[in-house]
Amino acid sequence: YNISLVMFGLMEAALEDPGVQKVVFLSQDSVPLATFPQIHRWAFADLGLSWLCMDYEFSRSEPWMMLDRRHLAQLVAHRDDILKMTQERGMVDGEEMLLQALYLLGERKRLRDRCVLFARWVLPKYFAVGREAPLGRPPPLVGDYQREQVGACGHPSRFWSLPLASMRKLLSAARHDQYWFARKFTHNATVLLGHPRYPRSRQQPMQDFLIHELYGE
Repeated sequence: YNISLVMFGLMEAALEDPGVQKVVFLSQDSVPLATFPQIHRWAFADLGLSWLCMDYEFSRSEPWMMLDRRHLAQLVAHRDDILKMTQERGMVDGEEMLLQALYLLGERKRLRDRCVLFARWVLPKYFAVGREAPLGRPPPLVGDYQREQVGACGHPSRFWSLPLASMRKLLSAARHDQYWFARKFTHNATVLLGHPRYPRSRQQPMQDFLIHELYGE
């Protein structure tokens, strides 16, 4: 349960600072879809509640979530019991541990099913159910799961580049209640600015594009 240990270490570090009221867990391949002052305002508009992008089929959530300080403190206080609960259970700890622990701690009413991070899942992965899909969805996985697409069910789409129109759709999807960030982008991802027939004729590094779009620099 290496992911669990990392998450608990980050929670413990956050609690050392009394000014921290909210924590957002992000993947290393995430990019922002709104400015950080805007994200800060949105986060503090919902004090006392945590947001998890939930999968009701298996009582799990994506690891990328926003936790309130109350829940950070409860999870850290019960760290050893929670880690024991995940041992030898065949659990995907990053997805199942925190949501189920918060349920057992009686915190269900203080949890919102909201996704702070956009990921392009393919059905039948249940994270894709009932979510806005600004980039559309890949074809669903049906039939022979042993074929080359099988990985798409376990992981969301990875992006090496996106057309300008798709990036505009992502930025427009960011709202107070969803999609403040997006993943999975490679470290050298680009935005395709060329004519629709030749989109790769002009490219811009993703980080430069986002700095200009979000901050006007």
